[in-house]
Amino acid sequence: MKTYYNGTLIGSKGNWNSDPLEEGGVITLGQEAATPLQVEVFGGQLMKLDIFGKVLSSEEIAELYNAGRCSDVEKKHQEVRFITWESILSQDRTGNVTEVNPGCPAEEEEEEEKDDCECTHSIWDILYDQTYFNQTLTTEKLTELKSTWNMLEHFVGTPITENIVSHYKVFHPMPAELEEENEEKEEGDCECSHSIWDMLNDQTYFNQTLTTEKLTELNANWNMLDYFVGTPITENIIAYFKAYHPMPAEKDDSS
Repeated sequence: MKTYYNGTLIGSKGNWNSDPLEEGGVITLGQEAATPLQVEVFGGQLMKLDIFGKVLSSEEIAELYNAGRCSDVEKKHQEVRFITWESILSQDRTGNVTEVNPGCPAEEEEEEEKDDCECTHSIWDILYDQTYFNQTLTTEKLTELKSTWNMLEHFVGTPITENIVSHYKVFHPMPAELEEENEEKEEGDCECSHSIWDMLNDQTYFNQTLTTEKLTELNANWNMLDYFVGTPITENIIAYFKAYHPMPAEKDDSS
């Protein structure tokens, strides 16, 4: 185990158990409420705490420090950021925990009045479905999500057309979509659907031949939700996935 301070190695310890961690369990930051011990009290501040699935090099550690706390350089290791600061912030907190302003400049947002509704087709919008939103994500619900794309296996080798997308939206809607059809919308309401099938309008798939590789890519997205089984799906969790795990077309839109 190596310890760094301000990006500089200050100590190391050999013979550390390098066996992989087992799945499951709970990570506690600070004092554990169930068995409080004085030695566990944490009286400092935390920011940008990430747990990576690999050992970062001295150069990578120095880069994280030198970039400053307001940078997002840690995203360079997104594929191995198994527990992220964003996901930690989305969890419930107990005890004397105070959130403070880190002093980072806020991103400038342009406020423009638009007549048309701006509807996004993010794969993560489906988590707003009443089956998942503010509901605890169970293994059964995640399995249901993972099985959704399996219906597309019949179209491998076929271009994804408007007719195919419409077929799935009509005959295989999610539960909340069925209720939305029966609700009357008031004049001026934004009619944005959160259909899982809207994702097929992404330029990666629409009018493109569906390959086994692309179908595997679609299914792989749900695997990232494994870490949230047993956790309620909140606005913060959805925002995190939309920000840090967008689909290809969404990346282009933000450029």
